[in-house]
Amino acid sequence: MIYIHITKQIMLAQINSAIAKNNGKYNFTFDIESIENILVFVNIEDQQYLHIRARNIERWIDEYDTESLNLYFEKILVGGVKTFTEVDLEKIIDILNNIKFNRLTGKFYLNNEDEENVTLEALYDREHFYTKLNSNIKVRKTYENCSVCFDPTMCKSKCDHYLCYPCWNTISEYVCKECQENDNTDCYHCDDETCGHQRCPTCRQLLVVMY
Repeated sequence: MIYIHITKQIMLAQINSAIAKNNGKYNFTFDIESIENILVFVNIEDQQYLHIRARNIERWIDEYDTESLNLYFEKILVGGVKTFTEVDLEKIIDILNNIKFNRLTGKFYLNNEDEENVTLEALYDREHFYTKLNSNIKVRKTYENCSVCFDPTMCKSKCDHYLCYPCWNTISEYVCKECQENDNTDCYHCDDETCGHQRCPTCRQLLVVMY
């Protein structure tokens, strides 16, 4: 259970004030550190969406940029409205209190019957279907065992290794020896692209999601 220890009126005032002052992508961040032991940012983005992003999992954008991986989003405001009400805040509280994490897919879901909320049994059934095809037909693998805990996962890194997000979530940022010696903890001028980021536990390359 997630408890928000602040009156609704004060929270609404803070959210709406932040939206009015900030027209960028990230408008307001709730003081929530984790959900189901997954470290997260819980944001109001683009003035109307609730986003839950992973703190320790990055998505590849290009060679110069990454962003926190999105694990869930829900449109809260509709019809062009730009002001949150108590009803909208209740909706956010309900989502946060009832959302569940699927270790297999690496996503949060509000409804267990969500068609995107894939189960391992469904993957086994799909895999069994493909066994009926001729051997000259190559089937794309959609899941493998996590390279750390060996549980089945659909979560794969840019370097093509499978790693479930609960394990991924625990990997610390790598800091090269030179940056450690020079106390360059932000690794801003380091030539090693993995310095200041997580590294794949299998191949030691930059650990990011690619999609």
